[in-house]
Amino acid sequence: MALSDTTHKLCNGCGHASFRLFATRADGARIEQCEYCGLGVIEHPPANPSAFYGDTYYASGKESGYADYRLAAEHGVGWAVNLITLLRRDGKILDIGCADGYLLRRQGGAFERFGIEVNPKMAEEAANAGIQIISRDLLEAGLAQRYEKTFDVITSIAVFEHLPDFAGGIATAIRMLKDEGILLFEVPVMSAHASNAAWLHSSFEHIYYPTSNALQHIVEERLKCHLVGAELLIKDYASTYAGFIVKSAAHAALLRPLLSRLLADDSDDHAALTIDERRARTHLRLMHMAQTSEASVQGIRELDHSEYTEPLIGRIAQLWTADLQRLRCRTEQMEKIALERDSFKEESEAWQKSWRQKSEQLANETRRLSARLDVAQRDSRLNTAQASQAVIAEMERVSALEAQLQDAIAKTRAAEDREARAKARAEVEAQHRYVAAEAQLQMIYGSTLWRLTSPPRRLAARHPRAVRRLRQLAKLVYWTVRLKLFSKLREVKARRAAALDPALPYATSSQADSTPGPTAALLPVAGVLPEPMRSIETDPWPDDRPLVSVVIPCFNYGHLVGEAIRSVEAQTFQDIEIIVVEGGSSSVESRRALAALAEQPSTKVRILLQEKPYRAGANRNFGISHARGKYVCCLDADDRLAPTYLEKALFMLESYDYDVVSPALQFFGERSDVFAPCERPDLDMLVHGNHVVTCAVFRRSLWQKAGGYRDSDPATGHLHEDWLFWVRIAALGARFLNLREPLFFYRSHGATLSNSDSVLDNELQAQLIRQFNADVLTPEAFSNARLRARAQTRSPRPLRNLLRDHGSGQDRRTMLLAVPYLILGGAERLLSALVNHLSACGWHVIIVSTIHSDDSNGDTTSWFEQAAPEIYHLPRFLSPERWKDFVDYLFASRNISVLWIVGSAFFYDYLPALKHRHPSLKVADLLFNPVGHTANNRRYAAFIDLNLVENHEVRQWLIDAGESPERIRLITSGVDLEINHPGPRDEALMAEYGIPPGNVIVGFSGRWSEEKDPLGFVEIAKRLPAGLPVTFVITGTGPLQAELRQAVHNMEFRRGRFVVCGPVPDVGPVLRLYDILLLPSRIDGRPNIVMEALANGAAVIASRVGAVPHMMEEGVQGYLCEPGDYQSFADRVAELATNPGKLATFRLEARKFAERNLDIRAMVDEYAHCFGALASEHDAALNSPRKPVREAASESTAS
Repeated sequence: MALSDTTHKLCNGCGHASFRLFATRADGARIEQCEYCGLGVIEHPPANPSAFYGDTYYASGKESGYADYRLAAEHGVGWAVNLITLLRRDGKILDIGCADGYLLRRQGGAFERFGIEVNPKMAEEAANAGIQIISRDLLEAGLAQRYEKTFDVITSIAVFEHLPDFAGGIATAIRMLKDEGILLFEVPVMSAHASNAAWLHSSFEHIYYPTSNALQHIVEERLKCHLVGAELLIKDYASTYAGFIVKSAAHAALLRPLLSRLLADDSDDHAALTIDERRARTHLRLMHMAQTSEASVQGIRELDHSEYTEPLIGRIAQLWTADLQRLRCRTEQMEKIALERDSFKEESEAWQKSWRQKSEQLANETRRLSARLDVAQRDSRLNTAQASQAVIAEMERVSALEAQLQDAIAKTRAAEDREARAKARAEVEAQHRYVAAEAQLQMIYGSTLWRLTSPPRRLAARHPRAVRRLRQLAKLVYWTVRLKLFSKLREVKARRAAALDPALPYATSSQADSTPGPTAALLPVAGVLPEPMRSIETDPWPDDRPLVSVVIPCFNYGHLVGEAIRSVEAQTFQDIEIIVVEGGSSSVESRRALAALAEQPSTKVRILLQEKPYRAGANRNFGISHARGKYVCCLDADDRLAPTYLEKALFMLESYDYDVVSPALQFFGERSDVFAPCERPDLDMLVHGNHVVTCAVFRRSLWQKAGGYRDSDPATGHLHEDWLFWVRIAALGARFLNLREPLFFYRSHGATLSNSDSVLDNELQAQLIRQFNADVLTPEAFSNARLRARAQTRSPRPLRNLLRDHGSGQDRRTMLLAVPYLILGGAERLLSALVNHLSACGWHVIIVSTIHSDDSNGDTTSWFEQAAPEIYHLPRFLSPERWKDFVDYLFASRNISVLWIVGSAFFYDYLPALKHRHPSLKVADLLFNPVGHTANNRRYAAFIDLNLVENHEVRQWLIDAGESPERIRLITSGVDLEINHPGPRDEALMAEYGIPPGNVIVGFSGRWSEEKDPLGFVEIAKRLPAGLPVTFVITGTGPLQAELRQAVHNMEFRRGRFVVCGPVPDVGPVLRLYDILLLPSRIDGRPNIVMEALANGAAVIASRVGAVPHMMEEGVQGYLCEPGDYQSFADRVAELATNPGKLATFRLEARKFAERNLDIRAMVDEYAHCFGALASEHDAALNSPRKPVREAASESTAS
């Protein structure tokens, strides 16, 4: 780009006025370059260039000048000495910019030595060395005229670029040169091939930046001389231009071969050079250009002994050091390249592995999609055929009904005609009989016998019991005469027993002797098709087939089946297919509802149609016949599954070689109780009772071996087809396990087939089931079943089929939250808020609890389920020896980056193993107070990456225990101020609890446990004056429930004085009843209920323990008392109850304090930030070489 020429600046080399910006130096000076000749010049040349060349220029120059001129001179100008020696031995020599005369002093021969030097001190040193200084400035007026054609040799090494007139300086030097003389010069050159960075970052005293073309233009075209030179690349620096300027072409022709020989590679014609030429080459290529090679280094030995000066030795050392440094750099580069190569190799291998995995995934997905397409096409053809058959059957049925209708109409008309004629005849006959009967009745009433029997008839009417006894006596006499008295008495006894117990079959004595009793019949096996889906048993299971098929028969339950489907779709294990069998419903509404579901696209749901109504077993068989899974789960259309059921069942099936796994049953609807069958039923148990629920997961191969489900004939009573099936596969070798956890939700709603009157008695069913399975119920089958039930087996490859699923959540950061339990308490409210927030932030949260808790402590699982459906209460479905296996499975199936421990002793103990297997895993531990779990925290401190605390007391305790403050994060807890806010009291709740209007309400909400001291709450209520208008309300539950209720009973409080609410589903409305929260805890951390009470505008009277003193301002929002000082608590309650103004002020201040200090948003954001940082560290550790856990880990493990 040409620069605007506002000052009419002309090029110093060619006189043209067109410039372009060439570069900008590191000091900000812009270099403009002539567009014609290529000569560069700074945009604003200095007004006094000589100011640069003070005494520091030659000794301590940095951006300008020399750090050590003597050392620099050896390689900077020493080469010129040897070059001149090849050309001249005597005559007059002038060195322009001679400094201290280094070049001239080194020059041998019979020369007269002259110099020009700008620095007075250096000029004086040169003069003292016998050098005649003719000027301080080459461009001095009259200098060229005085010394015109005077010198045989003129040298100008790194001078012309400093002059304000570049071309003028060259012209002056040529003018002072004899006609046969030689001008030897060197200038920095802007190379078109090498880097110019060195010139742009140093030597800021330079004014001109020539190019080879600019030099040639100035010398040959403008000054009409001859230039013999070349660009020299100074190793690890930049380029210069060195050469000769002579006045004759012949002279130039002689110099060109010499320069070519000197610049040629050291290995080229080395022996053909003279000793002086070899020395000159050594100085030029090795000392000056730093072009080290074996030949150039060998040339050092050929130097004259006089040349081994201190600067030369220093230069050799400098070159050697540079080479060593270069070698070291190259070694480091090679090592870096090797590392990069290894890294690239690892990345390449990882990429190849990833590519292979993705290729395999793609191939597997392709196979799955192809299989799904085949299944969809087959289902479509099947449903089309079934629908066609159903239509044909319906048409035939309608035709038959129409024919029957016409026949019935004809028959009805004929019958009506016959009936009319018969009716007419009957009416005439009836009239005749009535007249005859009336005549006979009149004869009887008028007879003598009727008049004589009138008294006994009136007596019988007044005494009916006596008449019955006479009849019975007459019967006894009659049976005695006929010799049948005893047989008739037995028959009467049997009739009376049957009347008392309707379940006993009635039969005559002869029938009882000859007939065994009621029997049931089985229908022919239906729905088992001739292998529509080829059964296979392979390990591992094929990728194009789901691991489990859930079969849902639907008969007239189309309005409910959607809930069943959604419960299966929500399973935490997703390698499934769902087969809905429309079993020939008679309800149009049910069919319409199922058709609507079919219109909703789902890759997992298949809908199969039956052409006519079938019973439950046949519909299951039909679905299983088309199932592609290794395992089958049959779910009725009106029931539901818990989200984790299939995963837990499949874990047991795959890990411990069970054949059938079923859960406990939870009723919902009209009932809410739980049915938990025997944990390990065997054949002996199953032949006497049904110990397996309908939705059990079982191997499809067993169904095939058993021949499918068999339905009973409804005409002979209902026999449970699943019980019949379980007994059969148990006899065939199946091994059963029932999970103790209620993971199956059974709908109780009105009359259904399973609770209808047609269901046979259980004892009778057991008898019939043994009868129908007599072919497999052999003594050997019972013996083998007992052995298998007692066996403890473990699969050698338990996760081979379980890990191919779990794509969900893999693209999100995953956390495992380890808790002891999920009971009713403040910690659970805090954790549920955090889990909900983390889930909203994109976290995939898995929750595992490790301590059994009964109903007395409450269950808050539902608080977490929406945000974290993967909740595993290990004690509910696993024996302790299997916990580690399941946790290992969770880590293998999920990409868990953060383990968050909140009091689980099991996970503390398992930390060393988890950290060893997953070195990049990050562990956070949340401590509420300095007792309890702190011992485990310290025992396994080496494996914990971050300690989370919510108060200063715990933080200081950790520091005193040796923990680093950098690994402790204090996050004060908070509450949702939008949910917790002051509001009007719920009058319905007041009435329900019998609280008198106007009373001050003092509340306790929390766990009924020793540390919370709920019995102290009762004691405080006892100590208050009886006439004080105060009501005490306590909510919660816990291990002290029985003791608390007994204590309240013993106190005999008047009605409305003390209300025991127990656990409440939502504590918010109760908190808004409270005027005062009373919390007499013995031990506490940062109780959530205090924050909730403050947010709801309640005053607080609490124990001075844990972080409670930091959660309120004593005397502003409430009071603090010492734990166990019940009288102080009672006095403070009485003070506020009798001072409404102070109580009202405390309540207002409570809400203000909460708004200032207790907003939950800051807390949840801080937790999310901490866990995000841990996850980032986990991700970084995955991509770095494996590092051991902190050295202290081994010591902690040993301890």
